[in-house]
This record gives sequence, C-alpha cells and structure tokens, in this order.
Amino acid sequence: ATNKLANEMAFLKARGLARKVALDIMADPWLDSTQTAALPILLRADATDSVSVVSDIEIVTDRLQKAVTFVAEKESDVIKIIATSQDSREAARLSNSYAEMYRHEAMQQSRSQSSSVREFLEGRLAEQRDQLRLAETAMKHFMETNGATGMDEETNRILHELTTLEGTRDGLQVEIEGLSRRLNSLEATLPDQDASVAKSLSQASNSYITLLSQHLSELEVQRDVLIAQNDPAVLSQGANQAKLKDINDKIKALQENLQKRTTELIWGSAETGSVGQQSDPLYYIRSLRQQILEAKIQLATLSSRKAALDGIIAGYEGQFGRMPQKRLEYTRIQRERLSTERLYTLVEAKFNEATITEKSEFGYVTIIDHATAAGSKPRSSSVLYAMVGFVVGLG
Repeated sequence: ATNKLANEMAFLKARGLARKVALDIMADPWLDSTQTAALPILLRADATDSVSVVSDIEIVTDRLQKAVTFVAEKESDVIKIIATSQDSREAARLSNSYAEMYRHEAMQQSRSQSSSVREFLEGRLAEQRDQLRLAETAMKHFMETNGATGMDEETNRILHELTTLEGTRDGLQVEIEGLSRRLNSLEATLPDQDASVAKSLSQASNSYITLLSQHLSELEVQRDVLIAQNDPAVLSQGANQAKLKDINDKIKALQENLQKRTTELIWGSAETGSVGQQSDPLYYIRSLRQQILEAKIQLATLSSRKAALDGIIAGYEGQFGRMPQKRLEYTRIQRERLSTERLYTLVEAKFNEATITEKSEFGYVTIIDHATAAGSKPRSSSVLYAMVGFVVGLG
C-alpha cells in the first residue's frame, strides 16, 4: 500500500497532470457563474483589471504547481490535495479540478490496460476457434473415411498426459505473448534519465536472481507433470496431495524470495520506501524500473518452463513410433483436436475474465470530499486561503 501511495503522489506531482488541469481551468476561467472576474491564477502579471488572462499554458502550469500541494495521510490509502489562494473560491476550484482530472486519468489508465489485454485475448480466441474447427473437421473426415479406430488403455493414457502437457505449454505461450506486450508498454513509458537507476536495471542478470528463477521454473514443471500424469481422483489421494502441497509451498517461498531480491536490486534494501520518499523525483522511475525487472524475470521463468515442457513432450512423441500407421494417424488427429480444445478453453476463460474486468473498470480513485469555498481556512495576515480540496481514496 505504501508503495502504491507513493507512486500516486508522484503521478499527482507530475507536470503532465498539472498541464491538463491548466487546460481545464483555461477553458472555463471564471471565478463564479457571474463571469465578472477570472481566476487570479490566470491573470496576466501586468493586468489592471480582473479579466485579462494569460494565454500561455506553460505559465499557468508553473503557477498551478506552486499553488497546489499533496499530503498523504499516515497509515491509510488517502491523499489530501491542498490549494492555496487569496480567494477561497479559487482555492476550491483548483482543488476540485485536480480531483476530477486525477480521477479521470486514473480511470483512463485502468481501462486502457484492461482493453489491451482483452483485445489481445480476443484475437487469440478467434485464432483458436478456427484451429479447433479445422481439427474437428479433420477428425470427422478421418472417421468417415476409415471408420472408428479404437485405442488401447496405454495409448489413451499417453495421449491424455501428452495433450494435458501440450495444453499447459501452449497456455504458457499465450502468457508469454501477453507479458511481452505489457513489458513493451512499460518500457515505452520509462523516460531516458538517471544513470544510477539504469545501472540497477542492468544488473537484472544478477546470478542469484537467475538461479532463483531457474529453480522456480523447475518446480513449476514438476507440478505440471504431476498433474498431467494423474487424474483428479488419483491426485486427491494423500500421497499425491502431500507431494503437490510440498511443491506449492516451495514455489511460494521462492516467489517471495525472488520478490525480495528484485526489490533490493532496485532500491538497495528490502523496503520499497515510505511515503516520505514521495519527494524523490526518481521514486516513480525506480518503481517503474522494478515493474520492468519483475516482468523480465517472469518472462524468463515462463520461457524456461515452456522449454522444459517442450523437452518432456518430445519424449512422449517417441512412444508413438511403434504404432501401426492407421492408428498413428488417428492418434495424431485426436491429439491435435484435444490439445487445441484445451487451449481454446483456457483462452476463452481468460478472455471472459478480461471482458468482465474491462466492463467493471471504474478506476481506483474515489473522491471522498469535494472542496467548498466555505470550507477554506485563512492563513497569516495576508489572508492566504489554504483549501483542503478533497480527499482521495485509492481502492
């Protein structure tokens, strides 16, 4: 929570958001509905009236960044946005404009990410639907041409294990493609600055982290094989359940250790920083670097796991070499149909989940309290109003 809060503080302080707020208030520059006086922050420095406003958005952006500050509430996911002005109405306007713009940007960002995932899976689902249709047509044609061809119990067992492993392997490929898209998006967001942070990222090949990643991949492959070689009834038996639990516990411990080490690599310690670090202009950059590093490690782990499954699958394929030609052809077609069907089911489930997520995405920012001019508090003899514009809750 602390890490997320600090990231949001960095986002609120970013010039890009201030510029969008500047555009918003320049589009409607009036203090109130009478439209007789403009917001003081927009007035020209040499103005002799209350309506001569500047047209340079950069000047307005500079003024906004000086007039608005942000305070993170301790031990909560709440941020106060405070605007100061000699006019309480302006203080309220600036606070509320920042509130609405921040919420809008957070919602757009969330929906953009959800939409990207959904569009990628939608394309893959269409591909798998076509492949499944072709596989089913091939099976139908074989049966019509050659009649029913049975398989002995051993062949059925091998085919079940093989297609289960192939379904897992092909599902990993979908994850790899999706993660690669996310990694490209993160890297496109990262600005080219701060050599010290770049140096931290270049150390992603740290031998200990690489070793942890490889070991994690090996354990996940063990779990894949255990699940493929046992039907649910056998897998639920005591000995197999104990073995599966042992593997899952080891995987969890490795994942936690890997998270700790990547954090240390970027930040220099296991602590990801406190809200007090929000003043550090590199905080957001470091956080983004950590996301990139974690995505690269996850991508390497998935690729290693997929390569290991490719090797195991190749071993299964050798067992079909002794079959009669007719049965071999039937087994090949059945294998293609079952593997495609498993992958189609997996992609369909992920697509449905992504669609629901996108449709229910309303952003993670909630405006708890809007500012009012009556709620401002005068400070000092110059009557400079400090407005707690609103409180933002991060859901």
